[in-house]
Amino acid sequence: MLTNFIEAYAKTKSIDARKGETFVDELMDDVEDNLSTAHGHSTAEAMAVLLWTSAKTLHVSSTRMAELCSILNEIIRTDGGNAAFEDAVRLVCMIQHFLNASRRNAKFQVLPMGPDAPLGKGRSTKRDTVFRGGGLPAEHLQFFKLLEGKDLYFRAPHLVATSFSIRTANRFIQRVPKTLPKVQWIILIDEEYGCFHVNFIDNALTTVKNESEYLFSVYSAFKVVKVEESTTPTNWMTPHKITLYAAPDNSLVSEDVPTSPWC
Repeated sequence: MLTNFIEAYAKTKSIDARKGETFVDELMDDVEDNLSTAHGHSTAEAMAVLLWTSAKTLHVSSTRMAELCSILNEIIRTDGGNAAFEDAVRLVCMIQHFLNASRRNAKFQVLPMGPDAPLGKGRSTKRDTVFRGGGLPAEHLQFFKLLEGKDLYFRAPHLVATSFSIRTANRFIQRVPKTLPKVQWIILIDEEYGCFHVNFIDNALTTVKNESEYLFSVYSAFKVVKVEESTTPTNWMTPHKITLYAAPDNSLVSEDVPTSPWC
C-alpha cells in the first residue's frame, strides 16, 4: 500500500521512480528500527503512526523536500481526483484507528495536564491546551477572522498535528520560509469532556523523540475563539495567534459545516 501510494504520488509530480523506491525503503527502515509493543496498540496502528512521524524526506522539487506526513495531508486535501488518493485514505484510516483509541479503551486517553504532570504522561506547557506552529498564507487569515467568536464549527480537511509543548510549536514556526506569514495555533481541550478523536504519540510510537505530539483526526471540528493579528507576521517571534476550541466529539458535529482552507 505504501509503495503504491508513493509510486502514484511520484508520477503526479514527475519524480523519478527510483527516488520513490528509495524513499519507501528509508521509511520502512525507520519503522523496523522503532517498532515495539511497549505502547499497547496493534502492529498496524504502530506502523502507521511510525510512518506518520518519520523525518525521512522525498525530493519533490528543486526547492522542496517533503516528509510523508506532508504528502499525506496534501493528497487528502484534494478530496479525490488524484491517483494517490485511495491509498492515502487507507493509510489515514490506519492512523485514525490509533487516534480514536480512547473510544475503545479509556487507558489510551492522555490529556494535557499542565507543567506539573509527569513527563510523557500528560506534562504540557498549559493544562487543557495544545499548540501548533506553521505558516498561514495571507489570503486564508480572513476565513478565521469571519468565524471569530461566532460559536460556529469548521472542519480541518487533514490530520492536524499539535504538541503539548509550546516550544515544539515554535520550532515549527521557525522552519517556515522567511517571506510567509507565520501563525501560532492555541487549541483548547474541553476541561470537562476532553476529546475523543485525538491521541498522544509517546516515544514508543514515534521516530522523532520528545515532540509530545497530539494528533487530531482528519476533518476534526474546531471553533475560532480568538484571532490576534500580528503587524509583523513574517517574524517568527511575532506570528499571528489563533485560539481554537476542539470539539469533544466529531460525531456530534454536522458534516455540513465549512472546511477550512488551512489549519
